[in-house]
Amino acid sequence: MYKKIEGFYQDALIKNGLDIKDVHILRYMLDFMDSGILRKRIIDGKDFYWIRTDLIIEDNPILKINLKNSIRKRIKKLIDKEFLEYVNCKKGTNKTLYRRGNALEKIEDKDYKIDLSNFKEEYLLYKEEDY
Repeated sequence: MYKKIEGFYQDALIKNGLDIKDVHILRYMLDFMDSGILRKRIIDGKDFYWIRTDLIIEDNPILKINLKNSIRKRIKKLIDKEFLEYVNCKKGTNKTLYRRGNALEKIEDKDYKIDLSNFKEEYLLYKEEDY
């Protein structure tokens, strides 16, 4: 078996019931968060980030997911497994913000390097009033 996929240990992904779409969404979100170019919101001393579900759909046509609700269900699965944490931010508009979850250490390859060239500049700098 191929040991790692998208910077995660494949056997750990299987044990946690994740499929390749879940894994790709998780990698996309983590790369976005770890890029250092998204604005963060500090809540209770933790860094959180807003990642639009429509952007996940637009940037990842290989997933063949066209509904925001389908993306949200997969993100909820990642939250339930504690690979992501979230908070609902109701300041101004209702946004869900995300951060790295505690269980990532069980599945993530520490030597994985993100490739910032995958991200479009116009998506990275959300206005502060956006969330």
